[in-house]
Amino acid sequence: MHAITFLVMLAVLFLLGGSTFVRKFLRGFFRGVDLYVLLTVEGKTFAYKNPRGAIGLDDTPLAMVPYEILASDQFETYYNVCWWDGGTLLRCEHSFHHTEENARYCDKNAEGTMIGKVLEER
Repeated sequence: MHAITFLVMLAVLFLLGGSTFVRKFLRGFFRGVDLYVLLTVEGKTFAYKNPRGAIGLDDTPLAMVPYEILASDQFETYYNVCWWDGGTLLRCEHSFHHTEENARYCDKNAEGTMIGKVLEER
């Protein structure tokens, strides 16, 4: 019964959005999507892959910013207000900040926060 429901749901997704929509759903369902947060601190850019977002777990930057994420059209770009709490990188998680200026007007923007560029896999 669950398999039939899953197949019907895939068919509905195909009718609504086509094969790319179904592929995106299946990738997210089985593997998840990759998300990178790029922060510039004192002129140096740091990249964080899939920040945990749970307080108490330290997020560490990647050794280098992966060039392929910057040059690829596989990633959607938006901006988030980011801050640190106990070693954990937290962000506002709004996907509608399409520019840095727009993110500055976010209700979570306060003293000690930064604007981070978010690259989310499509």
